[in-house]
Amino acid sequence: MAKKGLSCIATSDYVPLAELMLDSHAEHNSGYEYFIFLADDGLVESRYAIRALFSLVSDEEFRNLSRKYTLAELCYCFKPYVLSYMLDQGFDQAFYLDTDIYVYSRFEPIERMLAEHDILLTPHRAKPSGDPSADLVLHRAGTFNAGFLAVRKTEQAELFLQWWAQRTTQFGYNKTWEGMCGDQRWLDTVPIIFPTTGVLRHLGCNVGHWNLDERDLNDSAENPMIGADALIFFHFSGFQVSEPEHVSVHNEILVPENYRSLFRKYAERIADSGFNPEQKRLSALQRILASIRRRTRRLNR
Repeated sequence: MAKKGLSCIATSDYVPLAELMLDSHAEHNSGYEYFIFLADDGLVESRYAIRALFSLVSDEEFRNLSRKYTLAELCYCFKPYVLSYMLDQGFDQAFYLDTDIYVYSRFEPIERMLAEHDILLTPHRAKPSGDPSADLVLHRAGTFNAGFLAVRKTEQAELFLQWWAQRTTQFGYNKTWEGMCGDQRWLDTVPIIFPTTGVLRHLGCNVGHWNLDERDLNDSAENPMIGADALIFFHFSGFQVSEPEHVSVHNEILVPENYRSLFRKYAERIADSGFNPEQKRLSALQRILASIRRRTRRLNR
């Protein structure tokens, strides 16, 4: 049986949200090991394994990246390092999920596809949108969404992660007007230059504000369905508990009627998790800066 691991990246403030995501995955899937990689060195306790993001590179490199990038960009650029760490630890299949994802059913279709490919990516859309302006927005963001990635322990996957890391550490800015969208735009050419890449077209995967119009949710049954496909995971990118009627801060879409129950339940789960989105940004940034100062002092000794 394949050894499987799933990781995410979070600041200390985001640990409750990370745990919520991992809990949702563990509820439906077995045989996984879970990791939360902290972008700061806040003192937190978790029922999941905690790893320090800065441990994946040298102190000097982490200091330089922290100065160069925003907090979000810093987290983006470390995704290939996190996946490489898991492969180095002996996992046959390594998965990455953003903390604002919630899992609703088994990953079995994803695992089967990964057994036949070295890299798995999920596209933002699987069908034409009919709206050129919306397509232009997605074109700036990238063909694939980097909130989910999976790799298998193969030479091609390791070469891909090295290639991706080189680019996210040099050009991982969130500057769409300069052709960059953090880690994401670099994925556009991956299926071409790494031909053993699989494109996960399952309509129940990576549902989000970018494709709601093409994914008709039936939430009346015990298990949510997108047409004939089970809803496997939903990406609540940009969702704000303080504005539950809106899908995301990234657009002006109101939550469609058939998705209202899904969003309401997710908001309730966030409230129950102890995650406080109103306080997270400032304290997380303060800890990042304090962490950089401590490492700078050590380097200068």
